[in-house]
Amino acid sequence: MALTEPMTSRTCTGLPRCPATTPGAIAAHGAGEPGSLYAHLRREHPVFHDPELDVWVVARHRDIDTVLRDASGTFSTALGYVPLQRLCPQARAILEAGGALPVLSSLDPPHHARFRRQMTAVFPTTDRRVGHLDGLLREETARAARELAGRPDCTADLVEDWARPLATAVLGRLAGIPAPDRPAVRDWAAGLSDLVWGHVDAAAQVAAAQALDDLYAYCLALVEQRSRTPGNDFVSGWLTHQDPGGQPFSTREVASTLMEVLITNAEIVPRLLVNTLYRLLTTHTFEEAHRAGRLPEAVEETLRHDPPLAGWLRNTTREVHLSGTPIPAGARLLLLLASAGRDEHHQLTNPDTYDAWRSPQPPSVAFGAGIHYCPGASYTRRLAHHALATLAEACPRLTLTHPDRCHPDTWPPNTALRAPTPLLADW
Repeated sequence: MALTEPMTSRTCTGLPRCPATTPGAIAAHGAGEPGSLYAHLRREHPVFHDPELDVWVVARHRDIDTVLRDASGTFSTALGYVPLQRLCPQARAILEAGGALPVLSSLDPPHHARFRRQMTAVFPTTDRRVGHLDGLLREETARAARELAGRPDCTADLVEDWARPLATAVLGRLAGIPAPDRPAVRDWAAGLSDLVWGHVDAAAQVAAAQALDDLYAYCLALVEQRSRTPGNDFVSGWLTHQDPGGQPFSTREVASTLMEVLITNAEIVPRLLVNTLYRLLTTHTFEEAHRAGRLPEAVEETLRHDPPLAGWLRNTTREVHLSGTPIPAGARLLLLLASAGRDEHHQLTNPDTYDAWRSPQPPSVAFGAGIHYCPGASYTRRLAHHALATLAEACPRLTLTHPDRCHPDTWPPNTALRAPTPLLADW
């Protein structure tokens, strides 16, 4: 049976437009309040095939944890950036002609380990090492908060006027990207979400593919420049890092690594900031949470219940069973990370891996798990903590301008990413 054919003929009366019986409906799970949808899927359809997207949707924490922690090669990352939508010939040609290489998040063992060592040798991956960057984080987040607070009209779109520029400014300094180049880099990096996870027309596909091609060309030129004149930045560090195996990293490998970091930063950090702010501002608890020192808790709740990355892809290399459902080899899996964080009946695959396991809440999988756990997780959390604290200090009376216009029902539908845009506020 072809993977694009429904495996069974299902009916469901428990939920209007149930994604398990409405092909393509799961593509919109990034919009709205998805709690009841996820609960329904975990209960009634924990694993199902969507023939329109040709993916197997996985909703339960236990199954998602199993897939993410797999180190046997059963669940591959190789197709993680292959678009869900059918691309027009022109967009496909642009991507095929590009020079970017598979790197950390789209490589399986044993090649994955080499790139992870490269990443973690330079990038701040632990609280101890991130702590050395606190001065930079405080400086950049305070500057962004002051600039926002100083706007004469005391109103702004927190997405475009604060979160996105801030995320790019911080990583731009760390990576050695000149300040005048950062707006273009930010816009190029945003092309991936439309291309891989969106459902856009041919013109938008071509624009997104060209943006990614331009981003890689920029990264390669920057890496080549740093190879001639090294600086005190990530790019120079990756170029000079000597892998324990003795194999140096090529300029294309460093450029591809930089490109992936820039894209991840541009897609995840701003969404984490505005998703956290949305909940705090709609519940009128932003200032209170800051005074009580509870902004880090707010960030963790966002990562669990409203993560910026609500879905992720894997593909099977052999036939497997999840929640009793057989899935053939060569299938693509859509892991509903936002559903896993809400699973009231979670069961851990390996409880011993959680030393501090005490909470009735399932462990967050917002940054993945196992060998592919995001090496930038600690950095992202620390940046979010500083950014929210400095914003609360600069704009203590921050309020949503039109709460009804930024309700989750208005958020753009996306198969993987979730956030309001815009998020208008005044103070």
